[in-house]
Amino acid sequence: MSKRLLIILCSCFFVFTIAFMIYSRGICVSPGENQIRLFFQNGQKSFKARKWSDAVKYFRKVIRFKPESVESHVYLARTYYNMGEVKLSLAEYKKAIELNPQNADFYNRVGYIYYEIKEYDLAVEYFKESVIIDKNNADTWVYLGNTYRKSGDEAKANKAYEEAVRLNPGNAEIHFNLGVAYREKYQIDNAIKEFNRVIELKPHHIKAYLYLGQIYSEEGNYKGAIGTFKKVLIFDSDHGLAHIYLGASYMKVKEYKKAMEEFKKASRILPNNDLLHRNLAELYEIQKNFPGAIEENKKVIQISSNSVY
Repeated sequence: MSKRLLIILCSCFFVFTIAFMIYSRGICVSPGENQIRLFFQNGQKSFKARKWSDAVKYFRKVIRFKPESVESHVYLARTYYNMGEVKLSLAEYKKAIELNPQNADFYNRVGYIYYEIKEYDLAVEYFKESVIIDKNNADTWVYLGNTYRKSGDEAKANKAYEEAVRLNPGNAEIHFNLGVAYREKYQIDNAIKEFNRVIELKPHHIKAYLYLGQIYSEEGNYKGAIGTFKKVLIFDSDHGLAHIYLGASYMKVKEYKKAMEEFKKASRILPNNDLLHRNLAELYEIQKNFPGAIEENKKVIQISSNSVY
């Protein structure tokens, strides 16, 4: 055997050995761009089909060979979120932020997750970063306002809502949030103004009517409250709370028969509502039906005991 042939054989053996070691250890040669694109497309298909485990597998493959793929990190974050893996979702969104720190939406997504898990200080931090990047996004100001309200900072919440209204004055939900904030601060006139604005923009906004009716009742405007709760029942005749609130308003103006009619309607819809039975107990006391009042108070106690875990 010639020296040259021996060298060739040894080289082939060496190459074969290295190849075998790579294969046996699971070390993969990076696939081509087309293969990586195929991984991503399969990940998208799995995501749309709600096949979360498959989606994770494909997006992780993309990230393994192309870690700078922002879109893959975002898709993986969304997939983890749908799987209930909040920490993993946050980690992927934060990686996307590292790769693209000027994308306001990524900060919003992180902020919203922190809001959901009641980490309000962290949520505020990310929403504030978002509005620094895009100060004209009304939705972000609403998120920030909601978070400030949850953390007890009503003054900052109001400012955030007011900025949202300035940016998008035709959005009913922004006015609704601002109305709720004003009501909680006992700025009644402002709250009434905002809820009326909601109704102008969205005439069937039931929550706005309910809040407005409650304010009228609390302020002693029972006629206004009755009219407002009746409008709710035009839109939804089976709205249990509207029947309860309407019945309570009728009680205030001593229309006890109408009050009882509303409470009976409510009892068919919300039989275990403690507010309903409290009002019925009060009505029975007014009518001097003391056994009836006692029975209703027993129901209130029973409902309260069942709600304690």
